[in-house]
Amino acid sequence: MTTADFFTQLYQVQSMDLELDRLRHSETHLPPLLAETRSQFELLNEQISEILDEIDRVRRASEKNERELEDYQAKLGRARAEQIKNAYDSKAQTQYENLIQQLQDRVSEIEEALEPLYERRESLTQKKSELTKEHKAMRPRLEELEGQDEKRIEALRETFAKQKVTRDKLFTDLSSVDRRAMTDYAIVRKTKSEAMVAINNGRCSGCNMQLPMLILQKVAAGKPPVPKCPSCGRLLIRV
Repeated sequence: MTTADFFTQLYQVQSMDLELDRLRHSETHLPPLLAETRSQFELLNEQISEILDEIDRVRRASEKNERELEDYQAKLGRARAEQIKNAYDSKAQTQYENLIQQLQDRVSEIEEALEPLYERRESLTQKKSELTKEHKAMRPRLEELEGQDEKRIEALRETFAKQKVTRDKLFTDLSSVDRRAMTDYAIVRKTKSEAMVAINNGRCSGCNMQLPMLILQKVAAGKPPVPKCPSCGRLLIRV
């Protein structure tokens, strides 16, 4: 293998690695329609959950008021019964009337407090019904999109596996020619997407550093070892 062929094939390895990066990224990148539908579905879940919590709070408040109302209605009934039995004079009659009025006022207050709670619970229940219906209608579409995405990911993984086999074989073949260059390439690739870059007007196109003349001469010679940028460590090649 000539030096020129080595550099050409090493550049092919990088092209394959970049394509593998793209495939790996594509696997985790949701299609816009699926992302939007999933987001809407999750929002519905949150809204339904919030409404259920609110319904529960309103229910507990209603039940508390209802228990209090029953208690005061019972007290009112007893006070009226006692009035009939025990109010023998005007003073006692007045005392019972005052007590009955106080109890009646409290009953009215509780009944007034219950009315908006009942209205709120009815409104929330209606809203929950609407959201649940929308949630149920959206589920088949989401499941369809999820299924399509699973097939997309499966195809990406198959393509990735096939291309990686080709890439790994070429990498191994090149390592038998220049192990140092391939080791340097692998080390740089751990931190940078492009381990090999071209020179642009005397500068490293990876970090834009002005390269020393000696480095430029080594790159121009096109002979091993492959020169590296003294700033970013990328391998420098002619393209």
